[in-house]
Amino acid sequence: MRPFAKSVLAACAAIAAAAPGLARAETDPLRDPVVRAVRQGFTVQGLALFDKRARGAGCVDSAASGLVWCAAGPAYETADGATYTRTFGYNLDAEGRVVYAMLTRREYPLARDKFEDAVKTLGARHGRPAATLTFQGKTADGDEMFSLVAYWGGIKLVRLTPAELRTVAQAGTLGRGPLVDHRQDLKLSAGRGDPVYRVEGTAGFIAEFRNVTDVRSDVVLRVVYQPAFTGERDDKPAPKVAAPPPKFRELPLDPRLAFELDKAQAERERLAAIARARRAEEERRAAEERARREDEERKAAEARRIAEEKRAAEERARRAEEERKAAEARRLAEEKAAAERKAAEEKAAAERKAAEEKAEAERKAAEEKAAAERKLAEEKAAAERKLAEEKAATERRIAEEKARREAAERAAAEEKARREEAEKKAAEARRLAEERARREEAERKAAEARRLAEERARLEEAERKAAAERRAIEERMRKAEAEYRASLERAQRAEAERRAAEERARQAEAERKAAEERAQRVEAERKAAEERQVEERRAADRRAAEERAKREDADRKASEERRVEEQRRIAEALKAAEEQRRASLRAAAERRAAEERRAAEERRSAEERRSAEERRAEEKLAAAPKEAETPKRAEEKRAAEPRPRGESPSAEAPRPPQLAGAEPGAAGPAAPSPEANREEWLRFAIAQSRNSPAAWIFERVRDRISDDVLLRTRAIFPGDGRGDGRGDGRGDARAALEIAFECNIGAGKRLTAYVRAFDERSNAALPLPAEDGRSGVVRGGVTLDEEAPQTAFLFPERGERQASIVEIPLAHDDIRKNTPRARAWLRHYRVVLKVRAGRGEIAAAIYPYAENLRRVLEACVP
Repeated sequence: MRPFAKSVLAACAAIAAAAPGLARAETDPLRDPVVRAVRQGFTVQGLALFDKRARGAGCVDSAASGLVWCAAGPAYETADGATYTRTFGYNLDAEGRVVYAMLTRREYPLARDKFEDAVKTLGARHGRPAATLTFQGKTADGDEMFSLVAYWGGIKLVRLTPAELRTVAQAGTLGRGPLVDHRQDLKLSAGRGDPVYRVEGTAGFIAEFRNVTDVRSDVVLRVVYQPAFTGERDDKPAPKVAAPPPKFRELPLDPRLAFELDKAQAERERLAAIARARRAEEERRAAEERARREDEERKAAEARRIAEEKRAAEERARRAEEERKAAEARRLAEEKAAAERKAAEEKAAAERKAAEEKAEAERKAAEEKAAAERKLAEEKAAAERKLAEEKAATERRIAEEKARREAAERAAAEEKARREEAEKKAAEARRLAEERARREEAERKAAEARRLAEERARLEEAERKAAAERRAIEERMRKAEAEYRASLERAQRAEAERRAAEERARQAEAERKAAEERAQRVEAERKAAEERQVEERRAADRRAAEERAKREDADRKASEERRVEEQRRIAEALKAAEEQRRASLRAAAERRAAEERRAAEERRSAEERRSAEERRAEEKLAAAPKEAETPKRAEEKRAAEPRPRGESPSAEAPRPPQLAGAEPGAAGPAAPSPEANREEWLRFAIAQSRNSPAAWIFERVRDRISDDVLLRTRAIFPGDGRGDGRGDGRGDARAALEIAFECNIGAGKRLTAYVRAFDERSNAALPLPAEDGRSGVVRGGVTLDEEAPQTAFLFPERGERQASIVEIPLAHDDIRKNTPRARAWLRHYRVVLKVRAGRGEIAAAIYPYAENLRRVLEACVP
């Protein structure tokens, strides 16, 4: 066959082989509704499937044919006061579209019991529940491990066969797209025989959660278009487009054509070798640039941490000084109040001599006492809430400090391991590069003998340059190590300064409380705890966890004693204020009694004068009829009767307006109909909300996983106080309810509401008792506005610690019409919920038009 005919046949075969790829390129994946839903619902670090991106300096050719891998180096970020490591990368296809993105967060501040909430939050974007896979095992160190994998969209995770597991254990990949495991280490999982999954289907989103400690987890988020990996690699020719028939191979080839083909093949191999060397050089430079950026980011993070710790120490010292000054001001105020109280008592003793008209004075005193007791209860509840918040803040700071120290230790260990791994990879890369160079040199010797000496010289020169560059890299690494050690020493010095500042603050606190007996006990316990901590630090590493638990228990007991002592002191102050108030009330009552006695004496004297005048008039009018005289005397007698001071003889005192009470059935005007006059009903509802004794606390936060905006408000409803707290079955005065409403604006304005019971003294959660014979159902009572009470069934969450109440105001029509939950709550001006907690029943009056609660509910109305 002629050379021209052979070339024409080869071109036709190439066009036929490329036809399926062209057909695939012309199809649009976004025509699939599943792919569109994944693209619209899920983003990773701001990237969605099929977003266009240009190839940057940090991009290299991927192992998958026709794809490019772009990655950003590890970065240190902070969330909730804790530092974690973030890495991010994505794949681009031949058209520059994103077909795979992966975000990894190591030691992220996320507790184990928050995994399911995070999955629900992510699922709200897709509108469908996730398919989940769980795994429990042990780490390489023998610690317990729990992993949760959830995925959405048009994909499914298929477990690998034993043969595929052996391949992954050796190579770490199958070459057909990403793999998913529970340990987030494919070789280790495959080597141990743990589950490893491959992705099948079209497009989807995968979320992986693996707990590291009680409050830290490794989180991996992926969005993937699987056909980009399997379709690009599935380039087998069609059966009809085959190689030339065997009969053409039997014909002799043209020697000139064979020579030209060999020459073209040799030229292609030489250009490929040059391209591989160029890519290796680009990869080396990119690695150096990433190492330099990582070092700069690490130094900046270390500097930020040192500055934050310094500012925190200064802030603690300032707060200690402010607390000392506030204590001194309180002591002076107490002394002044005691002096005033003593003077008031002396003055009241001098004025207290008579007690006429005692019944009226006692009634008024009883009314004022009831008002004062209500105010006292409100102040006590506010003080207890403040103490609980301070305790929670203290415990949170301790936990964050411990987490920061552990994160610093882990970061140092990981940095060392990364350096060793980088050195091993660099040595392996150098060895492979030298091996490839030797093979290429041997091939070039057979094809191009004349250029052998020149190529060898260039290779030797390249090796000398590589050696010089390696020496320069090692020198830079030594300098970086020296700088790291210097920064570590600076950090240690800053830590010592911070500890010294904390020691000075503790000494100032001890001096401030030295005048009271309670402070002496607390100081003794603190010193004992510090001595125990010093002894525990000298013990072995295996006892570290037990010793930390002892320290936490000692701190909890000390804070509990401080809280109890503070409550006792507040109770004594309130009792003293109550005694002072009662003395002032008695003095005021005595003054009013003296004034009323003087007014009565004046009225009696006037009555005597009028009686004398009447007798004289009777003597003059003896002939007048007796029937006319009787009504006149009765009228004059009524006019002469004594009236309470300040009362008008012509009209009675106006009655104060009555409003609906906090409990159903209380006296008050009926609510206007919202259908008749909506504006009047709103004014009525807002006026009713001002009677609510509950204080709703408003918060605006962001979800740590989905980055959605959350509006949250909560309030505390104490018990009725009829129990004695001894646990004898007559009620428990320590039980209280916490009710919270939360609106997720980023997830389509989704409203959640729940109630939980806790002990006011210890802040420990109390279980909500389930209904007899119905597991997982809590029975309660609910009253909507002024309607009759009805039974409500609440469904507990997280065991029995809390129950959802978002469905309480819904009716059958609301469920049929899919009425928004927030709008259903805003149809009522008062919802009274009664729940059994502890040994009694607690009633909570919820006013949806209270300021912060109304703000959350209206924000959640579509």
